[in-house]
Amino acid sequence: MWGLVPYAQYHFLNVIAESGGGLEHDNSTLMLSSRWSFRDKRRYQRWLGLVSHEFFHTWNIRRLRPRSLAEYDYENENYFEELWVAEGVTSYYDDLALVRAGLTSPKEYLSALSRQITSLQTTEGRLRQSLADSSFDAWIKYYRTNENSRNTTISYYTKGAVVAFLLDMEIRRRTDGDKSLDDLMRSLYDEFAGKQGYTNADVLAEANKLAGEDLSDWFEDAIFSTNELKYNHAMEWLGLRIGDAPDPTATTGDSAEAGGSGEAGEKPAPDAAAANSKDANGKGVTADTQGVAPETPTKPTGPLWTGIGTRTEDGRTVVSSITEGSPGFEAGVNVDDELIALNSYRIGDSLTSRLEPFNKDSYATLLISRRGKLLEIELPIKRRSPTSWALKKLANPSDEQTANFRAWLRIVEEPQATPNKKDDAPSSKSSN
Repeated sequence: MWGLVPYAQYHFLNVIAESGGGLEHDNSTLMLSSRWSFRDKRRYQRWLGLVSHEFFHTWNIRRLRPRSLAEYDYENENYFEELWVAEGVTSYYDDLALVRAGLTSPKEYLSALSRQITSLQTTEGRLRQSLADSSFDAWIKYYRTNENSRNTTISYYTKGAVVAFLLDMEIRRRTDGDKSLDDLMRSLYDEFAGKQGYTNADVLAEANKLAGEDLSDWFEDAIFSTNELKYNHAMEWLGLRIGDAPDPTATTGDSAEAGGSGEAGEKPAPDAAAANSKDANGKGVTADTQGVAPETPTKPTGPLWTGIGTRTEDGRTVVSSITEGSPGFEAGVNVDDELIALNSYRIGDSLTSRLEPFNKDSYATLLISRRGKLLEIELPIKRRSPTSWALKKLANPSDEQTANFRAWLRIVEEPQATPNKKDDAPSSKSSN
């Protein structure tokens, strides 16, 4: 991808220490793993993702890095807004490189990308902290979490990867597939690798050159604001849909699964089918609203939940976190409350297990101890809306969408089998 190899030798140092993570260096990487990472397929693929991530850093961070890191300051914390490029873009490419290398399948890759999108879209902090702020605040927020972090912060790894995916598709869409994020990263490397370093303004300027258009509004919306990300253009370009959004190309009998090409027996909404099948140029398109927010059932059908996170402390079940907007949040449960009983029965060490007898939305009396005082709280127990953010292929994507999808993942056409003329010749053996 980069067009050059900046090392004479490279060493992967894999330390089997029943731990995880890695640290990149100029010509090597140190990785921590488990002895159990290599037999189970999913765990092995996660380990390959770590290998890919750290190796990608050979270019993106070790040589191409933000201007604030052009000269290392080993005595002080470095604050800068470009960490989403250094780590987020790398987190996008780590799994993408695996599918491009043939080490994972397109279906497996869509599942991995779906997990990143789901993680982002189910974290309340995405509405409180921008991607640029998440990068800048890494030292004081990401590495110093507290009980409210989930509600107030977002990971620059996770959102950075999702934004990188959307930026990749935006560049491809605006250049009709001629340019991509690959080109942007190579351009940044050519211009800013070494001690010069880059800023967010440099990234935008290079993206504008490639796209041939001003992407300032796109950058402002995706990187510098807390607005919800918009997925519709990416879905349209690739012939995908997200979550439970209807498939306008599906017909009765079409069948597929997540990462495949639809849902079994799914029928398109009548108005959606008419509005989304073809545009004036005959290209397959999707609705403008598709991918912005998956539809959820009118009546939630997911698991019972309270939004209360707990920890065990000296034999007591203590609240460690509360998800904003959850039943526990609405009831007024606080962090550090001790949970004692639900409907007069002791909770023990698991609130979740005590929810099992409830088979429908209801209320329960929660007995807690708050700074030594016993309190009874009416706790609403509700079913969580099972909003899905899984990426799925359209049942009948257009030829252009199929080509875009294959170009993105670098799927090579299988060679057509050449008919064997000998097979057509009559057999010399006589039949009895």
